[in-house]
Amino acid sequence: AAAKKEKADDCKSGDCDDGLGPPSDLKAVLEKVPEEVVKTAPEGPMGNGNRHFTGPVWVRAIERTHGPKHWDFYFTLWRKVNSKKYEMLKFEDCNGTGQYVPGKSEKVLRSKTALKRFLERFEASRRKDRAKAEANAKAKAKAAAEKNSEAKPEPAAAAPRTPSPAESPAKAADGKRGKKRVESEIESDDDDLDLRDGLVVGGYHDLVVATAAEDIPDERIRLSTPAASVIVRDVPGESDADGEYRCVVTSKQGEEFLCDYVVVALPLGVLQGRSRESEVSFDPPLSRRKRSAIAALGMGTENKVVLRFERCFWPAKARFLNCTDQRYRFINMHAYGKPGVIVAHVAPPFGEGFAGRSDDQVKDDVIEILRKMMKMVKQPTPALLDWQVTRWAEDPWSCGAYSYMRVGSDEDDVRALGEPEHGGRVLFAGEACSLEGAQCVHGAVITGQLAAVTVAMRTGATPTMGHLLGGDVGLSHELPNFEWVQCKERGCGKWRRLPAWGDPE
Repeated sequence: AAAKKEKADDCKSGDCDDGLGPPSDLKAVLEKVPEEVVKTAPEGPMGNGNRHFTGPVWVRAIERTHGPKHWDFYFTLWRKVNSKKYEMLKFEDCNGTGQYVPGKSEKVLRSKTALKRFLERFEASRRKDRAKAEANAKAKAKAAAEKNSEAKPEPAAAAPRTPSPAESPAKAADGKRGKKRVESEIESDDDDLDLRDGLVVGGYHDLVVATAAEDIPDERIRLSTPAASVIVRDVPGESDADGEYRCVVTSKQGEEFLCDYVVVALPLGVLQGRSRESEVSFDPPLSRRKRSAIAALGMGTENKVVLRFERCFWPAKARFLNCTDQRYRFINMHAYGKPGVIVAHVAPPFGEGFAGRSDDQVKDDVIEILRKMMKMVKQPTPALLDWQVTRWAEDPWSCGAYSYMRVGSDEDDVRALGEPEHGGRVLFAGEACSLEGAQCVHGAVITGQLAAVTVAMRTGATPTMGHLLGGDVGLSHELPNFEWVQCKERGCGKWRRLPAWGDPE
């Protein structure tokens, strides 16, 4: 009776019999926070501060008793063995791919992004396993039925016929073909997820900018306010407790912004002073090492010609198209969900100024090449609805499209460009400051978040990977773990933050 009761407890989660609970509500995963779980959910049978979060995921909450009181939260995975026993799953390589891999190295999920990624992969795998089990059961039942039918007298055989090409291949007596068909149907669950090529088709505003600005009041964000100078005051001491601001940023209109730290995320071409309209001065001047790096690195240009037609007249599913004219390469935005849109990438040297041609001339040249590629010499071209030609080198606010290590420069110049200046008061970020993400958006995001984390830690905050855009992949390295200790000097008693590897004494 006890065994039956335990089995019944295991089956309370519905169809799930693997001890990992019902399919998780991913919407609830994004809305629920560990603090709510701690307040509403009792501690689980495994103890040690574990409270149920969703599905196989539990939150382990630890209340800090020293320093400013706060909770530390860790996500852990548990499988229900029976009504009284749970076992923790050992897993690895979960933060990177969200894939469950049994192993000896135990890791915890550090962010909701990693948690959601894991649950998506985990439940997709569980659905496939369940579907395969059902398919195997049906195949066995069919084989048993055919075996039983062999013992019965069969009716007169029908005349043989050849299956038509429209039909599926002849079903084998052992049901193998049927099994393959079922498995192909199972695999079709992931047909809508194509990881071969990824493209942000709606722009980065909602994905990056709006997400990062969620908790910042609108009046604290100033747009269309070009900076003219960055001044770092010569104030003695490193502390900000005296209320004196260390930095002043002055706009082109003469408006002053007082602050303790400045994060400079200007494009390399702007730092190089290619346009007087966007030039920014620094007082005191930047170090010789910084100025040498700015001069050594190159700012390249790649432009685009965007065309939107009334209808697609090129291969609709081909993502990329090439031609014998080496000036252009095409990306088919129609295949990425932008109907009738195709983009021509224009690389140097032709992309640097288009050999003096106007935008209309460049547009007409690209359309003519497309017509020849599609052999439409004698056919009318579908109506052109919209078009755009970029000229990044002529844009004073970018002065180019991407940075690169030109002849004579090396990785040390990239590192020097990303180093802080003036005692750590002026920090630098952007794709040009990144080795692993140069020329890419993620390079700008990672270096920007590193600068933000550096400022936060210098002002006494304790940021975690969960605070970052992208969670565990939001930085190129892990953040240090900090301990808060109280000073034992007589008459002091202040709480101070200490790296985990430091000696509390």
